[in-house]
Amino acid sequence: MLKAKQVNVVLFAAKFADTVSFYRNTIGFPVAHEDDGIIDFNAGAGLLSVLNLSVAKEIFGTEAVLADAPNAGHRLELAVEVPDVDAAYKALRRQGVVFLKPPADQPWGQRTCDFVDPEGNIIEIFTWKQA
Repeated sequence: MLKAKQVNVVLFAAKFADTVSFYRNTIGFPVAHEDDGIIDFNAGAGLLSVLNLSVAKEIFGTEAVLADAPNAGHRLELAVEVPDVDAAYKALRRQGVVFLKPPADQPWGQRTCDFVDPEGNIIEIFTWKQA
């Protein structure tokens, strides 16, 4: 059994500078570590890392990254719990974030809304509804 201390998410970014700017300046995640081709953001209890796609290809190989695979589609949704999804929605809209849908109550007990980053990754922000 794997006993994980923490799980971090790494996004591969072809538009590296735009994606880094989005998470740093628009979303407001603080930088934890920065190096050539990768930046780690503090994102709650874990890290969100943005890795330049060209560096990812060097590390893992193009085939493993599937960067050039046709019809690869989205394979990731980043779900971020926030204290108040409606307040976060309003604040991010003021920052210019375009949402796929406004906040809505879901049957599984969350209030959610979604948007995409410069790479097209789907980001959901959510709050657990009070019982």
